[in-house]
Amino acid sequence: NCRNYASVKGWKSGGYFAPTGGIVGNNMGTISGCVNFGTVTGSLDLGGLAGTLGKNSMTTGVLENSINFGTIELIEGATGAYLGGLVGRNATGDATINRCINLGTINFGEYTGNTQYAAALVGSLQSKTILKECLAAANVLLLNGNISGICNGTAQIESCYNDMQISSQSNQSVSTGTLTTATGPEGFDPDAWVFQEGAYPMLKIFAEEPEINIGALVPLLYYNNESEYDKFNAIKHDFELPAIEEASWKIVKGTTAVIEGNTVKVTRLLDKSDTLLLEASLN
Repeated sequence: NCRNYASVKGWKSGGYFAPTGGIVGNNMGTISGCVNFGTVTGSLDLGGLAGTLGKNSMTTGVLENSINFGTIELIEGATGAYLGGLVGRNATGDATINRCINLGTINFGEYTGNTQYAAALVGSLQSKTILKECLAAANVLLLNGNISGICNGTAQIESCYNDMQISSQSNQSVSTGTLTTATGPEGFDPDAWVFQEGAYPMLKIFAEEPEINIGALVPLLYYNNESEYDKFNAIKHDFELPAIEEASWKIVKGTTAVIEGNTVKVTRLLDKSDTLLLEASLN
């Protein structure tokens, strides 16, 4: 039940790069009910909540009912570095990650060195790891390496989702609309999650914390049909804001769109040189 609001930076110690996470560097116990808001930077195994789960075949780690909002950023690279929205790397074969959310961007910045691995949930998983009922709505910005929507590796994955319209990756991913229904994504337990039309699922244990719930309340509902869909970096159509009373919106940067009711009207097609920045706040 921890909250971290501070930036966390991993250091090289004794010739080795240290695993770095928003809550712990290396977890060999249980992390439960924790939230990270701080930016996590480092050089090896980086995760929004934990750098690594387990240390070797004799140890394990559990991560459950937790959320990451913080950005994960590589600042110097070791060969085979792993970055994940929840966990950088699972170092042992029998870890468990259950009912967790990542809403933080994974960023390689301008680093172009050794090949790296990144994913919206876990950078690398061992085959016996269980990954269940997890959600990512975050972008992975990678210049040189291997990238996946959910994880790299062959874990036991059940009912885990990545929003392909928010992420630069469409593999292992689904549309925003699939994740923002009143009944929730397939396989998510309604006893553990709160579902609301037009909002991402939120864990019930955080239902009374507005600063956490704002992350669930503000998905942008980009255009999507069976043959074509828009993404955050390629907007061609008008798109919808969530029709939720608690949230209000305004455009704080950009001249390519206007807000009319719950619709963002695109007045000129956006290209890579355009920036459209919207701000949401709770009433």
